[in-house]
Amino acid sequence: ELDIDPSTTITDAHRIAHEAEHTLTHAVPKLSRALVHAYPAQHRDAVS
Repeated sequence: ELDIDPSTTITDAHRIAHEAEHTLTHAVPKLSRALVHAYPAQHRDAVS
């Protein structure tokens, strides 16, 4: 999970998540796929 600034657009949050997936799959040997979710930064506080 990525905590994203709540003022970030959905389009930008989606792009950031895809960039994180790309970075992970190229940095971690034998990792062929990654699934990253982007949430507004307050998400974890709201769930607690």
